[in-house]
Amino acid sequence: MTKSFRRGSGGKNIGKFVSVRTGRTLMTDSVLEMDHLYWLDSDPEVRDFTTHPFTLSYVADGKLRRYTPDVLVDRGHKRQIVEVKPAPKAAWRRYVLLFRTVAPIFHARGFEFVVVTSEWVQQQPHLDTLKILWKYARTKVEPGHQVLCREFFKTRETATLGEITEYFTARNIAVQIVYSLLFWHVLTFDLAKPLGQSTAIHLGGETSKAEEVL
Repeated sequence: MTKSFRRGSGGKNIGKFVSVRTGRTLMTDSVLEMDHLYWLDSDPEVRDFTTHPFTLSYVADGKLRRYTPDVLVDRGHKRQIVEVKPAPKAAWRRYVLLFRTVAPIFHARGFEFVVVTSEWVQQQPHLDTLKILWKYARTKVEPGHQVLCREFFKTRETATLGEITEYFTARNIAVQIVYSLLFWHVLTFDLAKPLGQSTAIHLGGETSKAEEVL
């Protein structure tokens, strides 16, 4: 679950995000940062992530400066330092200069530096759909549920969400299980389109992660 924002001592809005992928409670400074965590929590390539991982000290213009990244992401084959910014702010000169300065420092230390803007994070219907599925992410997925998915798709490559939910409910399996399977990418669909009973669904590949986390 996520918790509402409160005003911190430094004047920033402080929010809590309880990750289903990592099992940790993470602090965020803005709604935009929290929205970004929904993406990371549902990304099958992400192994681990944490917010505000450390503070970098560096020298610029003869002055000692400090920079705290928004997110550290472990994708297995690479580690990313991610800065989350509203699109207009990301284009401000002060931030452009900051990013140009810290990017090579992180690169030298083995990190990829990425700037993620509100235009990508808050695109719709992607974000709203992620939030809906995230609510069901802790619904227990059993090995038998994944076996049913493979059996269902033995004779077809695509089915509608309505057909799949009907298949599961006919076997006394709750609809919530289907949404959890969608979150964990056991079942996949086009996130760029609204999720509904006519949505085209395919058999995905992340069949072990759901069991590992849950």
